[in-house]
Amino acid sequence: MDSLAAVDWAAYEQEALSAISDGDLEEARVRYLGRRSELAQALRGVRDRESGMLLNGVRQRLEAAVDARARELADEELDRRLREEVVDVTLPGDEMPLGHLHPITQIRRAVEDAFLGLGYEVRDDREVETVEYNFDKLAFLPTHSARSPRDTFFFD
Repeated sequence: MDSLAAVDWAAYEQEALSAISDGDLEEARVRYLGRRSELAQALRGVRDRESGMLLNGVRQRLEAAVDARARELADEELDRRLREEVVDVTLPGDEMPLGHLHPITQIRRAVEDAFLGLGYEVRDDREVETVEYNFDKLAFLPTHSARSPRDTFFFD
């Protein structure tokens, strides 16, 4: 209780409010509201309701003043930027990125380019062929060993 009674909290609040409004906001916030400030130390040592209410009132008013000053500084910065930075809205904007091709599409195109360079032709057709197109129209005999299911290979 000695440290609580030794400090004039009204004077402390006035000193903090003047530091918040006149000086470096972050430095004032740390000095008067930080973990090692006199106010924080006194709040840790509170043992009765009246002193707790007094100190919490001081803390809340100082936090409100810090928030108000931060908003005020942000508004001033925005006003300064709006005055100094001229934007010509008639200029064309930045081009939007279009993205990129899927990696499988990129690889497929590279492989197709390689085969085209070797003289092959790239055709898009059915992915699965029927027995008719694979064997009958190519004149494979019905007894040919390639028609056997044991000679069929499946790949993942």
